[in-house]
Amino acid sequence: MHALRFTIINQFARMASGPVILMLLPFFLSVELQGYWFAMTSITALVAFADMGLSTALIHYAAHEHAKLEQSVLQNGTNITNYRFRLETLRVFAWQRSTSVALWVLPCALLIATYMLTGQADTIHWEGPLVFLCLASAASLVLTIVLAYYEGCNDVARIQRMRAVIAIVNVSMLALGLLLGIGLWTLPLATGASTALGFIFVWQHSRKHLEIGNTCPAAQVNAEVRAWSREITPLLQKYAASWIGGYVMFQLFTPIVFKLEGAAAAGRVGLTIAIFTAIFTLSNVWSTYQLPGFSMAIAVRDRNALNIIMSNALKGVLLTYLILISIAATAYLMLFNYPQFSERILGAEALWILAVVWFFQLLVHNMAVYLRAFKEEPLVWHTLIAAVHTVVATLIVVKFLGVDHLFIGFLTVYIWFLPAVYLLYKRKRKAIQNWPVLTSQQASDGH
Repeated sequence: MHALRFTIINQFARMASGPVILMLLPFFLSVELQGYWFAMTSITALVAFADMGLSTALIHYAAHEHAKLEQSVLQNGTNITNYRFRLETLRVFAWQRSTSVALWVLPCALLIATYMLTGQADTIHWEGPLVFLCLASAASLVLTIVLAYYEGCNDVARIQRMRAVIAIVNVSMLALGLLLGIGLWTLPLATGASTALGFIFVWQHSRKHLEIGNTCPAAQVNAEVRAWSREITPLLQKYAASWIGGYVMFQLFTPIVFKLEGAAAAGRVGLTIAIFTAIFTLSNVWSTYQLPGFSMAIAVRDRNALNIIMSNALKGVLLTYLILISIAATAYLMLFNYPQFSERILGAEALWILAVVWFFQLLVHNMAVYLRAFKEEPLVWHTLIAAVHTVVATLIVVKFLGVDHLFIGFLTVYIWFLPAVYLLYKRKRKAIQNWPVLTSQQASDGH
């Protein structure tokens, strides 16, 4: 329950950034600056996108190894030292891989962002904030990946508590920056401050874990890290393809509108998406805190536990989403007569379409969580085709119907995407019915 409580606090703090921005942006940023604000956050999401499933893979791999370690400890097995060594070298792999990813994605994000933002309003100085935001986002990427490793080691409560504090600091700095009138500099300030605090937490937390560098030869550690790379990289290649599709589906709306319609229209799109993303994120709290649980149940072949976790998570996710959407709809009806509110977001049609789209995406996301806990990625082609569908349909809709109908093309994707993912999910549920009944010692040995 501690894990669930801190996960809820974390996601609620992240969700709070939506209302904070909604209330403060109209008073402290012009319509054009709001467009740059959301264009920058969408483009720098490219940095977070460079994770490309690495954090998810680390949660699953660490959870599998941790489950085997716990089983071995309980049974006084002979593989305790081996499992412990594998876990600790996986931590080394997490640091090395996340750092290398951050270093190559940083210049890419800067180049893409510069291209997208150049040629709009010469009076808005976005260059400095953009550079520092990209730097802070790259550091945040490393932090996210490393925290995923610790979370996979069945330390969900502690890590979610860290994430909650980091999220609260980020929201607080966003509000402070806007109140101080520093404009676009608010974004790198908030990201940088919260990320720095996160690294302090990681440094304190890592002291509780075995430092294998002091007990094992460096050559042995490096050899095992390379072995992890060979084992995980094929899965990451599949994840990368899916993450590319996911990024295109969910992050390119604001940049597309920015280029086609200008900063003001992009600002409306960006704020609208931010609100629904926050609702989606908080709704998923029921499956987020159970990520290690999925993998640990699979590692010991506990079919009943796996199905119970999935059933309970899905019920909580859908109920939370319906409650939050109802609250959001009520707030919209109360505020739509106020120009400072209504002029900053899209109209009712776009909002209702997004509500339906994100409901479908909740189902897709949670079935994907279940499937990926098997250390597999079966959604590569599905996601890539969905991304192409989204881009083509969106460009056509914007050209002929305008921005207020932007998400109609997005909605059409789920006519085939949701049933296709469900078929994969149903097939996997059927496949595990054939799992053999393993003894405790067999589960411990990883047979």
